[in-house]
Amino acid sequence: MEKQVYLTQEEKELCRHLMDQLSEYNQRGVLITISGKKQPIDEIAKECVVMERGNYMGDYIVDKSGKVVELRFDKIKNRP
Repeated sequence: MEKQVYLTQEEKELCRHLMDQLSEYNQRGVLITISGKKQPIDEIAKECVVMERGNYMGDYIVDKSGKVVELRFDKIKNRP
């Protein structure tokens, strides 16, 4: 059973904004992954905005012409 995640109003707003951005890339055929796994856009957005899960950095991968072909979100570790 998957753990239910509750978002604050601020997190919901951030999540919607990120989902809109990711949807645009997805419609252009850009592969979007998080921690090396392809996931639904809504799950990626949720994962990225919920602070308890850590911070994520987005890497935009481009082809030779400069077109974005992949967007990778990787968890970054906090330094001690």
